Amino acid sequence: MTGPITAFPDLLSETYTSEMGRGSFHRHRSTGLEARFAVPEFADPLPRPRVCDALAKAVACHRITLLTAPSGYGKTTAVAEWTRTCGHPVAWLSLNRYDTDPAAISEGIAAALRRLAVTMARDDILDALAVIDAAEVGALHEAVGTAVDVVGEPIVLVVDDLQRSGAAANTSVLGALLEQGPAGLRLLLIGHDPHQLPVSSQILAGDATRLDSSALLFTAAEIQSAAGLAARSATEVDSMLNRTGGWAAAVRVALLASGQTGAAAGHPTRAAAPDDLLLDVIADEVLPGLPPELAAFLLDVTTVSELDGVLAAGISGRSDALALLEECRRRGLFLDRFGTDGAAQYRWHDVFASRCRKLVALRDPEHSRALHLRAAELLTTRQPLHAIDEALLGGDPRRATEILVDSWILLLAGRAEESPERVLTRIPEPYASRDDVRTITACAIDLAGRRAEAQALFTSRATRTPRPESSERTLFTDACARLFLCDDRAELIEALGVAHDNLSYARSLGAARYAAAQLLLGRAHFMLRYEMHDGIALLTSAETLGNDAGEATIARRAAGLLSFCSAWVGDHGASREILARIQSSDEYSDSWSTQVGAPELAAEGWIAYWEGDFAAARTAFTKTIDAHAVAVGISSIARQYLVLIAALDGDATERRNAYSLVRQMPDHEVRGVPWELYRVVALAKLAEADGDDDRAGRLIRGVRVDWREIPASATVAVDLIRRHVGRHAAAAMVKQLAPLPLGDHIRASLLVTSALIHRADGDYPAAHEVLERALTVATAGKIAKPFLDTDPALADLLAEHARWGTSHAAFIAALKPPTRVLNDLSDRENQILGYLRTTMTLAEIAAEVGLSINTVKTHTRTLYRKLSVGNRRDAITAVARRR
Repeated sequence: MTGPITAFPDLLSETYTSEMGRGSFHRHRSTGLEARFAVPEFADPLPRPRVCDALAKAVACHRITLLTAPSGYGKTTAVAEWTRTCGHPVAWLSLNRYDTDPAAISEGIAAALRRLAVTMARDDILDALAVIDAAEVGALHEAVGTAVDVVGEPIVLVVDDLQRSGAAANTSVLGALLEQGPAGLRLLLIGHDPHQLPVSSQILAGDATRLDSSALLFTAAEIQSAAGLAARSATEVDSMLNRTGGWAAAVRVALLASGQTGAAAGHPTRAAAPDDLLLDVIADEVLPGLPPELAAFLLDVTTVSELDGVLAAGISGRSDALALLEECRRRGLFLDRFGTDGAAQYRWHDVFASRCRKLVALRDPEHSRALHLRAAELLTTRQPLHAIDEALLGGDPRRATEILVDSWILLLAGRAEESPERVLTRIPEPYASRDDVRTITACAIDLAGRRAEAQALFTSRATRTPRPESSERTLFTDACARLFLCDDRAELIEALGVAHDNLSYARSLGAARYAAAQLLLGRAHFMLRYEMHDGIALLTSAETLGNDAGEATIARRAAGLLSFCSAWVGDHGASREILARIQSSDEYSDSWSTQVGAPELAAEGWIAYWEGDFAAARTAFTKTIDAHAVAVGISSIARQYLVLIAALDGDATERRNAYSLVRQMPDHEVRGVPWELYRVVALAKLAEADGDDDRAGRLIRGVRVDWREIPASATVAVDLIRRHVGRHAAAAMVKQLAPLPLGDHIRASLLVTSALIHRADGDYPAAHEVLERALTVATAGKIAKPFLDTDPALADLLAEHARWGTSHAAFIAALKPPTRVLNDLSDRENQILGYLRTTMTLAEIAAEVGLSINTVKTHTRTLYRKLSVGNRRDAITAVARRR
């Protein structure tokens, strides 16, 4: 579909995201923020053909058009009117008060373009944008260029309320597009400050142009046309022009008043400032012309600029609030609606609403404060930061602080579009110095990426540790803060226990906050890899409660963590179900992802690794790092497993590159995780793959630690110990790990190591008995990795086991050795090689693979020639000895 985009009617209830690489769409419940991507619809907009012509000329002749003027000049209205007849596809982004971060602005632009692609039903555009990480400005800039080229015709990107972004716009992808953008992309930027963006050079080069408030002022002819005053005198029109100064907001109000009262003529010219003028027009002309109950309702519900029927009813006390909102729209009272009647969101024009609030405050200060406090109570659950602002406007900083303390877990866990740190700066003294407020502030600073500053603030509190008799809220707040801010594992585990003991406090705050609390605790279990089944229970509940409470972000984050935790404990089936349910995401640029990363991508890599699909594991783990490389937890796990894959399945170049991945991992304990152990295991495995067995032995021998904290890495370590330290040391380590509640991947790995130890001891019956148990476990869980090591002893044991007798011959036959071992073999030869590990005859193999016996013989002879062997046993041994 091409042509002007007039609305995104479904986006208020659903969000569409591209499923990477496939172009299909996944829907999930939204939070109402999708209105920012829709071209606004205004009730009875004043026609501005002169402005539309100016916009059309500017966009046609220039790549960049800046439309700048103070509030109330009708910038957005005029541009919205122009988009409906411009003949170009239009992507729209309205910035909000939280768009002061370059990554947020970049993601908003990417999302606006994606939504345009959805509206146009263009999968090719979505594909071009599907892998964007908004934090990588260069990659996003290139992807936008690709997407625009794919469209094949000029498109317009409108960015409204640019002034909200401050200096951040220059360092976002918008700044890059200003400097050098695709010829097919027309930027139409709406804001207050004509000098906010550095475009002087583009203007001199003819690449950009500015339209200012003078282009937006109403003329007498436009007022006459808009008001239908052709039969009235020029004096009446001039009077209205003089009273309003041509200011669109005032013209609109004056026209409304004139139409209702018929008293437009005869008013003296006033020299008052526009702010006072509009206040006077509202007070003297608009409100008296309305039914008294509608006027009272309007003044009450303009307390907040954005609302729905429920919020309007709560603030006004009117059960018919929704009908009255629609009446306001019908009368053209500066109210826009987004979405359908059942889920409609309303937004007052800021200039109009702010003057109404000022009017209420002037007429009845006590009522004004009461309205703000009523709004604070109603918004506490839905929009806690807004509720804090309302409580402060209502003159109750104590209530604002209480809302903060009771809502911080929700803010930190679920509201990626809001910044808790920003509102904390508005909490006045003495409340700002309270221990709990300083604690919450420290967590917000940590989430923003300034960990050292956050830890210093946390330790500077007057009371370092709450007393045992402290309230549940105090104990829970302190414990959760420690889960964010501490690095010592023992202290983190202790804090996790305290948080569990006081979780009933969070439950008392309602479903949304309880879901957020469970997410935060589940996140702690995940990051520590501690008592993971408890973490899974918490995350499962958080996802369910989050969905029930309408907290889609909390539910989505819980599901992402749950997918990895399930895979980590070996429940690959459950992890796959979760991954299929949540699909993938391209939103890894927020502060949450800075600490957590992309757990669902890591889950995909983890499953593929343990199932022996190293190519798929490489892809998923690489995406995990690319999604958010600065995240310590998940990204470092991905790096370690890419190193292990390189050691097992990579060539010399890949192994050399793997050393840089190790250097990117922390070399000390961070957030309770002993990353130095992960590094040692990775380095020892690389040394072994490079043939430096002495170094591998020194590295692994030097570790003195309880390996039970990292059981998956312990399976690699125990095999390194068996080969390079001694089988008795390995046996002791297996004995230490065996009692743990282990997943199938860990159990199968330990059983294989035990079987090899028995074989080295000469106890062949025990070796085969234990190996059969390992195969039973692995077959049930589709775990191939423990049997794919290039150790010749393992290959011999598997070959012997087929002759010994096994119930898992098909599983053994399907094992595919590492790719680098079999580069010279064809797919069919690889398949037949697998069957050669079994006791099946060539005739039986031929029947199994659907070939003639002669064809199988031919493939077998070719296979033997490539491996330089003469029989099947030597072929298996030769493959095992290739490194």
